Amino acid sequence: MRAARGQSAMEYLMTYGWAILVIAIVLAVLFSLGLFNASTYGGRQHSGSCAVQRPYGPGTTQQISLAGVCNGQLPQFVTLMNGNQNGVGSYVDIPYQSSLVTNSFTVTAWIKEKGPLTGYPDFISNGGNGAYSVFLCQPGGAAGSTVNFWINNHGNGNNCAAGGAVYYNIWYFEALTYNGFVANQYQNNTLVYTQSFSTTPSTGSDLIIGGYPTTPTEGLWNGSIANVQIYSTALSSNDITAIYLEGIGGAPINLPNLLGWWQLNGDGNDYSGNGYNGATSNVIWTSQWTNGYTVP
Repeated sequence: MRAARGQSAMEYLMTYGWAILVIAIVLAVLFSLGLFNASTYGGRQHSGSCAVQRPYGPGTTQQISLAGVCNGQLPQFVTLMNGNQNGVGSYVDIPYQSSLVTNSFTVTAWIKEKGPLTGYPDFISNGGNGAYSVFLCQPGGAAGSTVNFWINNHGNGNNCAAGGAVYYNIWYFEALTYNGFVANQYQNNTLVYTQSFSTTPSTGSDLIIGGYPTTPTEGLWNGSIANVQIYSTALSSNDITAIYLEGIGGAPINLPNLLGWWQLNGDGNDYSGNGYNGATSNVIWTSQWTNGYTVP
């Protein structure tokens, strides 16, 4: 009797085992694509569905406002940048604008590193060691890469242990503020580094999202970048928290001080109302980006 039961169990496993294995593999693939991530559900906003309106023209602040669907829906697309492959990279080039180089500023962005990197990849820079540059230090380390910055050769770029740790295939909110005397670096909703120094940002150059400004084929980002915002003032920690909690599809705050807003949701256009549109080079726009993203 026991032998018969054992034989029956073995026949059951042989009959249905492959089907169970296939189902398990399919579920694993769907999970990796973010199907079971609650953040993937709901509507997706297209590029420009929320934008800043400046009725008196670029650079003005009278009656400035947000217009459109600005409730923080997830973006339809984000960038997918390929790092430095055969000397050809992908990046967004915003032509030089003097107004983007200020003594006080805030830079925010959502980033995801997808794999090994070459050099010190910048996710945003407008002068390298000149004006400001925010980049990964200890590149290529899935466990231990950190986000670092330079502002006129000041910063934590020489101390790779300082700054926010970055792991592969996880979205992070990054912010850098500088008021002319103190630089604060935030990751998600946490202050991860602060440094005091006095400097006046230099002239700078083109603003590059995903690369190094003077040579865009160096320091190339390998992964995704979304929702870049730049302000002409050092936002408070409460302001940084507010932007973070809006999520990857959130709109800017403090509109009078907003200099540029690149949603990177299918194009390189500036939706701040200032018209600082960027030219994209070899950028892939992907809708399969929610893996690794958690709603704040």
